[in-house]
Amino acid sequence: GGLAMIMSILKRSSPLLRVRECVALLLKLLQHCCKIKANRLLMLQMDGTEQLLRVLPEALRSAPLSLLAERLLLTVELLLEEKARAQAGGVVADPMEVEAVGGAADEGGAPMELETVGGLVESGAAPAAAEAEATDACSADEQLGFLHALLHGLNGLSETGNKGLVKAITRVLPLVAGGDEARLRVILDHFGPFLDLEEYDRSAEARHTFMLESLVATLASVKPGEPSQLLKEVTLKQGLVAKAA
Repeated sequence: GGLAMIMSILKRSSPLLRVRECVALLLKLLQHCCKIKANRLLMLQMDGTEQLLRVLPEALRSAPLSLLAERLLLTVELLLEEKARAQAGGVVADPMEVEAVGGAADEGGAPMELETVGGLVESGAAPAAAEAEATDACSADEQLGFLHALLHGLNGLSETGNKGLVKAITRVLPLVAGGDEARLRVILDHFGPFLDLEEYDRSAEARHTFMLESLVATLASVKPGEPSQLLKEVTLKQGLVAKAA
């Protein structure tokens, strides 16, 4: 189907810097597609979240690719929120039973077709369904790698002031960690060195301010009912509140 085709093209679009204009359109289309519940469920079935996260490190390494990184993260956010809702409900719906009304629309409200990608989608380019669903399961080490890539990307934004990308990263961080306490600790440990407020008062460095604000944004991004709500409990367990007092 169309989603499998998009993911196949994205997987083969390397290096991103060379094809960034086409990939930007592709990701815009994918983001709009994932606003439809049936499409989100299909993406989850084909491990679409993990496939997108595997592209993210390359996008985060280069400033000209910041738009691609942000669109990747916004789509990942939609998918992980859907996954959290499914886990909370205890039932994962069959996407074939979910009615998708209308197609994805662009910002002007007009339907977006695959041809929008500017010739990337050609006749016969769609992979077989088996290929689309053959993505290897994401290992615990790879999940940890996703977290480190996000945190590394956040570090690189302390001087650029890309607020949209910072917001996207701080929202996705707890979603990627989920309810896994070890991964949540990785996030908090990253910010730990910046919780010395006495040192902050003495230096008031811009990077220190940025990291404190990013920690607050990460904690504030967690929504009720999400597995990552455990993040606040882990924060108390590690004594980070007392440390910052």
